[in-house]
Amino acid sequence: MQSTLQLIGLYAKLHHLHLNSAQLTHQFGGYANQGAVPHVATGEVLRILQQLGFDTKLRRGTVKAISQVTLPALMPTRDGSWMLVGKLDITGPNGTVVLQQAGDSSPRQITLAEFDALFADEWIIARMVDAMPGTTASQ
Repeated sequence: MQSTLQLIGLYAKLHHLHLNSAQLTHQFGGYANQGAVPHVATGEVLRILQQLGFDTKLRRGTVKAISQVTLPALMPTRDGSWMLVGKLDITGPNGTVVLQQAGDSSPRQITLAEFDALFADEWIIARMVDAMPGTTASQ
């Protein structure tokens, strides 16, 4: 859960919502240190984003459908972890994707074939509507 919270914090930062990581962990990571939950369910990520002031929607579809979405986007992976996708290029035979997976310290670029192996056909669309009390948001 801790690495997913860090990814959510990065996503929020990309939307100009600056969160204190200790606050994020305290508020949403109550069972993270117990090791009972290896992955965070989609519903839980949606709930966290909503409590942070995002209007969220879960979408399902193909990689091609993602190319019509404003990025960055949070996406569950096939193994139940999470990734933040920042850029998707599906043009040409060797498309590329820039993403950061939960637990990674920085983003990386992978091939479209590698992304297909991760992609669970779902993504979250979120837009900032209200800042969580005690945080700062600028739009």
